Amino acid sequence: MKLLLALFVALTLAGCGVDWFPEVKIPLPAVPTGVTATAGDAKVTLAWTAVTGATSYNIYWSTSTGVTTANGTKIAGASNPYVHTGLSNVAHYFYVVTAVNAAGESAASTQVDASPNGTPSTSTTGPMAAARKNHSATLLGTGKVLVAGGTDSAGAPLNSAELYDPATGSFTGTTGSLSTARESHTATLLTNGKVLITGGMAGTTALASAELYDPAAGTFSPAGTMGVARGLHTATLLTTGKVLIAGGFDGTLALSSAEIYDPASNSFSATTGPMAVERESHTATQLPDGKVLIAGGDDTNIATDSAELFDPVTGTFSSITSIMAVPRKSHTATLLLTGKVLIVGGLDATSNSLSSADLYDPTTGVFTATTGELTTARDLHSATLLPNGKVLIAGGEDNNGAALASTELYDPATLAFSSSADLKAGRFDHQATQLKDGRVLITGGNNGVTTLGSAELFQ
Repeated sequence: MKLLLALFVALTLAGCGVDWFPEVKIPLPAVPTGVTATAGDAKVTLAWTAVTGATSYNIYWSTSTGVTTANGTKIAGASNPYVHTGLSNVAHYFYVVTAVNAAGESAASTQVDASPNGTPSTSTTGPMAAARKNHSATLLGTGKVLVAGGTDSAGAPLNSAELYDPATGSFTGTTGSLSTARESHTATLLTNGKVLITGGMAGTTALASAELYDPAAGTFSPAGTMGVARGLHTATLLTTGKVLIAGGFDGTLALSSAEIYDPASNSFSATTGPMAVERESHTATQLPDGKVLIAGGDDTNIATDSAELFDPVTGTFSSITSIMAVPRKSHTATLLLTGKVLIVGGLDATSNSLSSADLYDPTTGVFTATTGELTTARDLHSATLLPNGKVLIAGGEDNNGAALASTELYDPATLAFSSSADLKAGRFDHQATQLKDGRVLITGGNNGVTTLGSAELFQ
């Protein structure tokens, strides 16, 4: 009788929507804690405190800080500890970890980071579809690299362009070509994702034309005309989204003029005032406060040790009282993570290759010679800030005109240069482009005998 009564009550309650045997809900797992990242040779080992009830873990990583489950690359079902292999020894990696159970995925852990500490190496990639030097190579928002223009092995300017895909390690031609063949031009990635190509040389003729490359369409289109034809100039993206075009060579003389490109109107206009000094083969580096440091260059057929600052607020240039340790042109200038600018190598006033380097401190406005010098004097080289804060100096030409395969690393912590992995080919007048994963793509150039179609990766 009691059994029947219990059955009756149970059926009645079920009919009323009452769950006589309620399901036990499993909570989401806790956020992983104690996460560590330990660097190794081309690898990072991750470990964390085990989470009670977790059945697996996910890792999300990126080469940029601020990694989340939305923007990071996912490694599902990771073991604890997990060894992330096949990494670049010149990149910096950021990680978060989540725990997973039947209820779902936890929130992300606190971010950790590490830089693999093995010896960097070089490897061949590509090759390019066309041999070229004095070209441009620009990292696009897609992660691919746009290589455009330059000169071929016969010295003729090129209108061709190609794309490098890091995922496949191959180059393919773009849908369209430059409307004007050019070399010694500039290429600047705009905030809208397009690339502004300005000026350059076509033989001995300086160009005033400009073009826009649209990655979505894979084509080039006109971008107005500069007020002054110029090659061997600089182009710097300002914090306003506009582009500063400064100095250069008009086919006869070095220039002091400068102009601003406005993407909104697709047009150029002269700056409020010119530079204090005519210069070509100089450098232009945007500083943390938005001003632009213009340093060195060729001033009427002789290298200069002078420098000046462009203020985008006033549109004017002002001379810097402090000068570099030596005059230099065809050098490089790199903004360090410290906010200082490293100026390396180049040619002096008598056209000798330089092994010296300067540091410019924006807080004091003073240049000082670095404690150490390059192990090899060089000009027409490349300089790339690596994710670990060091600067890769690659290739170039020595004092005898020979193409260099050697590379060096500048360490801001020790203020010194040290030799690193040799390039697969000696080259100058090449381009070095840092990829999104931290590796550096080296393209083209000249080996002292001919123009190169080869490409390689520093990693």
